[in-house]
Amino acid sequence: MEKTYKVTIKRERRVLGHIIPAYEHLEMTIGQVAEARAKVSDWIVSDFRWEDYPSNYTHLVYCVRMGDEFIIWPYGYLLDERTFHENVADRQGAGQLFDRVWAYHKC
Repeated sequence: MEKTYKVTIKRERRVLGHIIPAYEHLEMTIGQVAEARAKVSDWIVSDFRWEDYPSNYTHLVYCVRMGDEFIIWPYGYLLDERTFHENVADRQGAGQLFDRVWAYHKC
């Protein structure tokens, strides 16, 4: 039997002007996780435009791995430069919070 990983898909819905977080908890193989990441990456390349968002956002995180757990944002999670470095980049790697972070960065 192939190993599975805990995966949380984080989405947001707007209801009556309020943003309501929605979470889906799944068990996925590493291949399924890769497929899910590829779908998000394809969406980012084809439909996401930096100019549609405030200019202070410079990083779009779409997946993180923490041990045997993954979090995937189907439409990314926007961060400014300072927040990305303090909360993500500086906390990635061996012995840190995140084993791996997948993100797009504004050029």
